[in-house]
Amino acid sequence: MTVTGAVVMALSVPNLREVHPADASLFVIWALLLLLELGPLFRGRSDDVYGLSSSLMFMFALLVHWGLAVAIVGHASSLILQGALNRKAAWRTAGNVGLTAVCLGAAQLALVAFGKQASLAHPAAIEVSTLPALLAAGVAWFTVNFLVTSTAYALRSRAPWWRELTGNLAPLALKDGAAISLAPLVVLTAERSPWLVPLLLFPLYAVYRSNVDSIALKHQAGHDVLTGLPNRIYLLDRAHEVFASLAAQRARIGLFVIDLDRFKEINDTLGHHAGDRLLKVLADRLGAAVRPGDLVARLGGDEFAVLLPDVVDDDTARAVAARITEAVRKPIRLDGVLLSVESSLGIAFAPDHGADFDSLLQHADLAMYSAKRRGSPYETYSVEFVNGSAGRLTLLSDLRRAIEAADGELELHYQPQVSLSGGRVVGVEALLRWRHPVRGLVPPEDFIGRVENTALMASLTYWVIDAALAQSARWAGCGQQLRVAVNVSATDLQREGFADYVASRMRYHIVDSTRLQLEITESALMVDPASVLTTLQALARLGVSLSLDDFGTGYSSMSQLHRLPVEEMKIDASFVSRMQTEADDATIVGSMIELGRALGLRVVAEGVENVATWRQLAGLGCHDAQGWWISPALPAAEMTAWLQRHRAPLTVLSDIDIA
Repeated sequence: MTVTGAVVMALSVPNLREVHPADASLFVIWALLLLLELGPLFRGRSDDVYGLSSSLMFMFALLVHWGLAVAIVGHASSLILQGALNRKAAWRTAGNVGLTAVCLGAAQLALVAFGKQASLAHPAAIEVSTLPALLAAGVAWFTVNFLVTSTAYALRSRAPWWRELTGNLAPLALKDGAAISLAPLVVLTAERSPWLVPLLLFPLYAVYRSNVDSIALKHQAGHDVLTGLPNRIYLLDRAHEVFASLAAQRARIGLFVIDLDRFKEINDTLGHHAGDRLLKVLADRLGAAVRPGDLVARLGGDEFAVLLPDVVDDDTARAVAARITEAVRKPIRLDGVLLSVESSLGIAFAPDHGADFDSLLQHADLAMYSAKRRGSPYETYSVEFVNGSAGRLTLLSDLRRAIEAADGELELHYQPQVSLSGGRVVGVEALLRWRHPVRGLVPPEDFIGRVENTALMASLTYWVIDAALAQSARWAGCGQQLRVAVNVSATDLQREGFADYVASRMRYHIVDSTRLQLEITESALMVDPASVLTTLQALARLGVSLSLDDFGTGYSSMSQLHRLPVEEMKIDASFVSRMQTEADDATIVGSMIELGRALGLRVVAEGVENVATWRQLAGLGCHDAQGWWISPALPAAEMTAWLQRHRAPLTVLSDIDIA
């Protein structure tokens, strides 16, 4: 194309010997052509492909009135200057100039075919008989330009050629036709007075604004506002096009689902502005890591997808996945903090793993959760997921969406803790409940254990802490200064920045540290004791109360208990509930109470199910009690009402129903 354009230019340029310095009309239009090419009013998808500017009408005015040589040199000079100012590669500028020359050459042939040929020596007048020739020239110019640019874009994006033709023909024809149809008006105005020609810029600007607004609205509908990436809607449309051509081309399609690990922690610790900046950086990195023609989209939150329209083999997809993993993993500095972000990536192929986009997306999502569970950076979907693990992975997927959606599926119930000596409510324990839209109420034991060794555990713990602090703040506003206890896992305590997150959420909800208690299990102390101790000490410095949960079921030693900054220990319900029937259990509970008091710890008994147990615990010197006999775990609204009814100290000497 560049060579052909150079030949056309070489044949035309000698005619410029006839340019006369006094021809004001020519130089005014030429100047406007240059000005508008440097500051385009219409722009298509990019500057090189589908680039369309208002300079087209001035270029055609030069062609119709003064001939091919003037039009080619005028537009070529503006393109060269534009390329230099924008620091475009020389080959790109040369290609644009060559394309312009070829398109104008085609338009000139159409004019000659109608007997209309202008030159500097013999400018052509605009008459009614000129209009058919102008129409033919416009059609010739548009046809050559559209075919070349649409083919180039289809090759570059690996999109079907027919898609470019059908999808862009009408809007581009309308814009180009509007610009070309104004060329006779430019010539007639210039013949009247060249200084009137600039007045045409005002209506042109109105057209420009309308066009820009239309393009912006269309872009917003299919793109993510924050990152500028295509959104789920655009991805779905593009995927349908790719699947439509799948059977005909016998191609193989790949789909990645990418989830960022620890994003919620970063977002909550450093603030949403830092999280937004992180997403922008990672969006750019993802775009740079994929192949030309691959589509990167943001599905929402910290989840992205990559559509690979043509995958030769599994190794090709894995190579792209490896580049994405490395791109995400590179450290990022935000607000003076150097962050290292990990990701989990799931891979699925069509037609291997699904004949339609919905099934492919579901399988890629399952593969992503498998990678997250196994600690692998990426994993390809396997039919094994369906044979046993798919249900678990689907449950994790549903739980993750419940956390992100915050639409009421997850809720906290609260069980009161009461002083055995005075009957006063000293606090409540927050217990997580999940109301699945299909499964109904999912017991905690059915999902907590499955989550604990995955990256999802962090998000779940953060959600619980945030919700508990928010409720504590609401109770404080009603005059209820209650301590709220939240269970945390070993993985939470090993996570860097966990104490900072807790501090940031207390500040956000304006909750004093004395109103938050974190419960840890004995087993959590056995996993990386040094790391856990560091986190516990950081939490203790914040003033957060720490409780050793389910005491007696683990393997903690006296030396460990003495070193830990805990203030309370809770006797497991399995011992307390059998005190009235098993003498050994009653002896064990009594020994635990004595041990706790000797260590200076407050002792809480779980599983109090009757008044006799209450009285026996009080006689043994236990401090507080918790259990169904006092009250089951209740939703926040019901617990608020319960607390209002029991503002006075509770008593077991009457026959009233304590709950």
